[in-house]
Amino acid sequence: MALVMGAAFAVWSLLGRRGSGTVFRCAYASVAAWSVRAA
Repeated sequence: MALVMGAAFAVWSLLGRRGSGTVFRCAYASVAAWSVRAA
């Protein structure tokens, strides 16, 4: 699950810098919550 969160964070940080931060923050938050539940 750490790999999933790491990949999601990398995508979020890269794309979030382009101004689409809100959408990717929401996506990352849901991925993180799913990873915590699945762990």
